[in-house]
Amino acid sequence: MMTLLETHSGTGTPLDSENEVWTSTESVVQPIGTGSLTDYVNCVDFIIKNPIQSAVGSLVAVGTDETSAWRPDCISRLLDTGVVAESVCPALISSALRHKDVSLLQKCLEKLRLISEASLVAMLRAIMTWDDDIVGVLETEAPLWWRPQCGVSYQRAALLHSLLALRFNRQPMLRQIHRIPFPMVLDMIPLLLAAFTYSDQPITAESDQPIIAESEQLITAEAALHWLSLLVDGHATQFGLTPDGRDVVRLLLRLLGDRISAYQHLTSLSSKVAGLTDKLKSDRICQGSGNFGYWVEDITL
Repeated sequence: MMTLLETHSGTGTPLDSENEVWTSTESVVQPIGTGSLTDYVNCVDFIIKNPIQSAVGSLVAVGTDETSAWRPDCISRLLDTGVVAESVCPALISSALRHKDVSLLQKCLEKLRLISEASLVAMLRAIMTWDDDIVGVLETEAPLWWRPQCGVSYQRAALLHSLLALRFNRQPMLRQIHRIPFPMVLDMIPLLLAAFTYSDQPITAESDQPIIAESEQLITAEAALHWLSLLVDGHATQFGLTPDGRDVVRLLLRLLGDRISAYQHLTSLSSKVAGLTDKLKSDRICQGSGNFGYWVEDITL
């Protein structure tokens, strides 16, 4: 059965009239009785033109109810309004995962910014375990760091990339991270390393990559490093006791050790360049009887 939405008149009539008047912005719709799918679609059509948060939240709640007909197209349009409340996010994400709707999952990752740590882990498990025939229908572009050698489709990599962009609180996430099985953690490591090491790739002026590519590199690398740290912290015992886990730890130590060494060399070089700059600034060459001179203001390597 479908829950209808009540207008100010208390009827379940379709809301496709431009002259419809709401009596309150605080309580636009209220669940009542039962009704048809057409009524729900009409309500969505009307609310899209008047996106008030309370109304959008009520429609999302109705659309994700297990007793309602599944209309991901309507829910996707409601997400596009940008006013979906945080309170309906868990039920919305749970419905997308229950129906294995990869397109709606991608829309949630793109449009929702306040997702609980429990929901993030549930989404991550789905991204890593859904069959290729489910993930493969996703219409998206490959993230810039993806390569065929990653061992997963670019659609799966795109979902992971979208999840990396979402922020979370570390301590609550550490309490959730154990829900990710260790074999899945091992599968994630190469993908996270690909995203992390992508920051080493230069962006050239001749490339056809977008202008935002450089900033995307930095954001992706930082997020990937946070997730690597979380996975190691949350599964420290398995990493220390299993052969595969120890191999990963050795790889991470070597990778991070190279970067620490490079950072130390750059710091030393920077100090030497600063000293050279100061010296050049103090060395003035005067011509004739005038006070003309030159000095170096900056050096770009």
